[in-house]
Amino acid sequence: MPHTIVLQHTQDNKAKTRRMLWVDGGEKYNNKSTASSFRIDIDRDVVVVTIELIGNEYQYRVAINGLNYSDAYQNWKTKHSKK
Repeated sequence: MPHTIVLQHTQDNKAKTRRMLWVDGGEKYNNKSTASSFRIDIDRDVVVVTIELIGNEYQYRVAINGLNYSDAYQNWKTKHSKK
């Protein structure tokens, strides 16, 4: 079953800023912090959402069971296309 993950990251010039994370509409994290990695257990899967500052830009990455999102999606697609 597909899931929805929403990360809201509001960064200003302060080190601690608001980070909020929802999974399937339910709030999982809501704090002012410097946290850059969030681990979530969804069913039998481990999802890690990461905030990275590269140069002057923020990049956001999702890993599922240790695989980047693209690879995890391809595995899921292959597994479910055989049914």
